[in-house]
Amino acid sequence: MVIVVASAVITGASSGLGKEYFNLAANNFEDIDEIWIISRSKEKLDALAQSIDNEKKRVIAVYLDLSKEESYEKLGKIFEMHKPDIRLLINNAGAGNLKSFENLTEKEAADTVKLNALGLTMMTKVCLPYMGEDSFILNVSSIGSFAPTANMSVYCATKAYVSSFSMAIAEELEEKGITVTAVCPGPMETNFFNAGNIKEGSSKKFFSLPRDNPSKIAEKSMKAMMKGKRMYIGKFYYKLYRFLSKILPNDLAISLSKL
Repeated sequence: MVIVVASAVITGASSGLGKEYFNLAANNFEDIDEIWIISRSKEKLDALAQSIDNEKKRVIAVYLDLSKEESYEKLGKIFEMHKPDIRLLINNAGAGNLKSFENLTEKEAADTVKLNALGLTMMTKVCLPYMGEDSFILNVSSIGSFAPTANMSVYCATKAYVSSFSMAIAEELEEKGITVTAVCPGPMETNFFNAGNIKEGSSKKFFSLPRDNPSKIAEKSMKAMMKGKRMYIGKFYYKLYRFLSKILPNDLAISLSKL
C-alpha cells in the first residue's frame, strides 16, 4: 500500500506575508499533510515550526539562502530523496531597496535579481516535477511590476519578471491541471522595510501609498488561487494603477510611478 503525503512548500516563510501563508496552509488546508518551510533564518523557522498546534501537519524546516545558486542543487537532492507530492508551492521570498540605481551597492543589486527572479524561477523548476493535477503555484509579485519605477528600478524590474513568468507558465501548465497565480500587493508593514533599509521619509510618495494588510492579502489571494485566477491585486487603488499603467503612454507612466 502506497501512502501519499501531500505537501506544501513555502519560501520566505519565517515572517511577514510568508508567515501568514504558512498559517493558512497549516490551519485551512485539510488535504495538506506536511509543510516545507524555507528560509535562511534558522531561529525564526524553528520557532514557526513549533508554533502550530496541529498534530496532523508535519513541518519540515529547510535552511537555505535562495540568493545562492547552490541552494537549488541542495534542495533538488532533498526532494529526490523524499519525493514529496507537492500540492502547493508559494514563492514568497524576496528583497528590494528604495534608492536610485546609482546608489545601490553591487551586492544589493545582484542579490535582488538572484532572489526575486532567479530564486523564484529555480524553486519552481525544482518543485514542478513533484506537482500534478489539482496543484497550485502562488508567486508573490508586486504592484511594482505594473510599470518601470525610478528609485526602485531593480526591484520593480524583477517583479515585472515574476508577473510575466507567472502568466506565461500559467498558460503552459493549465492543461496539466496546475494553477499559477501572481499576487501583486502594495506596500505592507512587514520585515521588507527593515531588510531593505527603507526608512520613514526616504520617499514621500512611497510612504503615502495605501498599505495592504498581509493577513488579508494572504487570505484573499489564496481564495483567488483556488478559483483559478492568474493574478490577484488587493485594493481598488492598485487595480486602477494597473489599468492606468496599461493605457497611459509609457513615458508618462514611468514619470508618474517615480518614487
